[in-house]
Amino acid sequence: LILIHDRSQELDVLCYILVVSVGLSILFNRNASSGGLDIVAKIMNKYLHMDLGRAMSLSGMCVALSAALVYDKKLVLSILGTYFNGIVLDHFIFDHNIKRRVCIITKKEEELRNFIIHELHSGATVYEAYGAYNMQKRNEIITIVDKTEYQKLMNFINREDPLAFITVYNVSNMDISQKYKESVTYEKNPQLRLPGDSAGSVF
Repeated sequence: LILIHDRSQELDVLCYILVVSVGLSILFNRNASSGGLDIVAKIMNKYLHMDLGRAMSLSGMCVALSAALVYDKKLVLSILGTYFNGIVLDHFIFDHNIKRRVCIITKKEEELRNFIIHELHSGATVYEAYGAYNMQKRNEIITIVDKTEYQKLMNFINREDPLAFITVYNVSNMDISQKYKESVTYEKNPQLRLPGDSAGSVF
């Protein structure tokens, strides 16, 4: 609860948006909870696949609308405050967790592949691509990196091949299945057997 000396409702809403949004974003990034509406937002995020900020806005608006019977004059401010709280919350969360999917076509394929694997310690996928104009075959290298790795990657590309063709997409969520994790573990440690493998099975 924030108490403002001059009892300005607009200033109360502004402080709510700034302070509460930052606090909730810290909790969400730590996978924690304040025990309030953020629990409802996490349930909606898990089962309805809604963004946390949007889920917070929706649940908060439901509470604000239910208060219209008592505080009708403050309803608009409550709804606006809850809405902007969700926007700010999404901004802090996704700016912290966002990754970039970088697609690259370059003449320095081997150098780029080695840089991604050995310098960034990341993975990449290589696809065969054909130009529509002359049907020339080129390889497209796709990798997913965070902000720090993205800067290193772009510096390397600009230095090694300034004419490389690059497209970048924002990625806010990645889901790796348990079966895929087990297969990667098996490839790195072939002496380990996956659940369900027979003693003589070969990958």
